Amino acid sequence: MEATTSETAGSRTTRPLRGSLVVATMFLFMVLSSVHGSTRQAGMTTTTNGRRRGFFRVDMTPPSSLTTEVPLSQTKTVQQQVTTDAATLAMSFEKALIAVQRQNQEDRDIHVGHLLSACERLEQMIRKIGFWKGANDIAGNMAKIRNVYSKLPDEKRNSMPELLRYEMEAGIVRNNGNNNKILKESSAAMGLLWLGRSLNYQYDMFRHMLENQNGQPYESACYAYENSLKPHLSWPLQKACQTALRATARELRREKILAGIGGFSEDCFGFCEHQATTKDLQQVVRTMEPMICRWRQVFSEMGLGDI
Repeated sequence: MEATTSETAGSRTTRPLRGSLVVATMFLFMVLSSVHGSTRQAGMTTTTNGRRRGFFRVDMTPPSSLTTEVPLSQTKTVQQQVTTDAATLAMSFEKALIAVQRQNQEDRDIHVGHLLSACERLEQMIRKIGFWKGANDIAGNMAKIRNVYSKLPDEKRNSMPELLRYEMEAGIVRNNGNNNKILKESSAAMGLLWLGRSLNYQYDMFRHMLENQNGQPYESACYAYENSLKPHLSWPLQKACQTALRATARELRREKILAGIGGFSEDCFGFCEHQATTKDLQQVVRTMEPMICRWRQVFSEMGLGDI
């Protein structure tokens, strides 16, 4: 086909024929239809990583730079920032066992003032989680110790052996002639004897809970009772303690106890709080063990009874 031209005022204009426009339009339509069909066939297929939108696949996989996974190192940092009541208790018991110099060699002594502060924290903790009888026993024995402690100068009251020696010299603790001592019920020696047994019970219970992650608190309480308290109790007191255990520990759940030990409400006791509390409770057990060993040694050497 030929095109007609016309020239006006020095310009040249080309006017294509109507038939040429029709042919070009049909050709363009055929090309677009072919592309449209192939795109539709590929784009309408929905995959696990795509979403159907029009005729094109939209990749919904987030870029690697936008992922929200927390690195392990950062998770540990978060856990380390969680502070618990168990951590404070561990530090309190750690202060109670001090190093002293005796006869040119280092020895360990129990600082009674620091011990009373640590035991007061423990008493408040176990009362809060429901062990009211154990808390009452600890509070009663601390009162006996404080009654004497408050009347003595620092050099006679802060060392456990010195405090016990004072009561022996004052006749508060008497010898029965068979190298066994008679302890008055109101004496600091009696308070320290039964406070030591109570702490030994708590130590055994905490350790048993940590070693038996799937166990129930009642099982740990019974284990500690059989191992630490029962040998020192008369038959009536044994029955009273067994009744108290059934009334308290049997109803308590593990998570509730751990939350209380950590100082958290159960509603706010998540993964990080659980991990931090468990770690700090392990530290409580580690600090209590050498202190109880020294306690037992002091009472044995002075003939004041078994812890």
